[in-house]
Amino acid sequence: DDTPDFRHDMLQEVHNARTAGLYSTVFPPALQMYAWWVRTFRPRFHQWERFVRGRIREHREGKRELGPIVARLVSDGDADDDHIFGIIAALHVAGHHAPSAAITFAIYHLLADDKLMAQTKEAIDDNEWLTQVLKETVRLYPGGAVSRFFVVQKPDEVTGVRPGEMILVPWYSFHRDPTWNKDANKFDPSREQAQGNFFPFGLGAHSCVGQRLVRPMFEEAVRTILGELDLRLDAKTLKFHTQLVTAEPDHPMHDLMWCKAKASANGGPGNGKR
Repeated sequence: DDTPDFRHDMLQEVHNARTAGLYSTVFPPALQMYAWWVRTFRPRFHQWERFVRGRIREHREGKRELGPIVARLVSDGDADDDHIFGIIAALHVAGHHAPSAAITFAIYHLLADDKLMAQTKEAIDDNEWLTQVLKETVRLYPGGAVSRFFVVQKPDEVTGVRPGEMILVPWYSFHRDPTWNKDANKFDPSREQAQGNFFPFGLGAHSCVGQRLVRPMFEEAVRTILGELDLRLDAKTLKFHTQLVTAEPDHPMHDLMWCKAKASANGGPGNGKR
């Protein structure tokens, strides 16, 4: 029966089945990840943490200026060192992982379309065009594959959700739904992103804090890569996967394309490098 109770029971069965599957599909890799964390990452992370906390302390003592973000947090007086370190760590990790994935996806699609690549090189100093390239990239490969949990406040007859239930919004599937975007799987930077149908950085007060940082990073990286390197695509198809944090390629950039430095001003040849 197509009723809210029936759908709820079916979703619960699916949840139970997936949970049971975790024992065979997720736990072994998770154990490997934990072992890597203990042996390799944790000592390096603690070393970096001591360095950052030392800089925060020096900033409080007036011995060093650490920039506007830390200065604002310290001046507010409500943030202790743990809070400040947590924000710096989040910006540092997210500011490396998500932009690097977006840059890889964008360069891949530009190399796959000679006309689009020529258009982008011609408009390489046009921030508006590069912003369009970024928006189309994160539409297809959003920084967050799914939303945070939302608690339903009012019943909805269309979806059958009821007050108190928790839901997730799959941004990845939403952006690729042909209902909202024509040729939704096509990479088209000239696409006009529809208001209310574009959420690559989430939604509301808890949207991604780095969305204002990724644009200048992306623009500078694309300018540098296209301006200083000759590129050639090696892989005919782009394989990628999505996870709760972001969408990312299955292989690093150097496995997808070949590049060499452009000839220097004195005419010297560049060095080929995968």
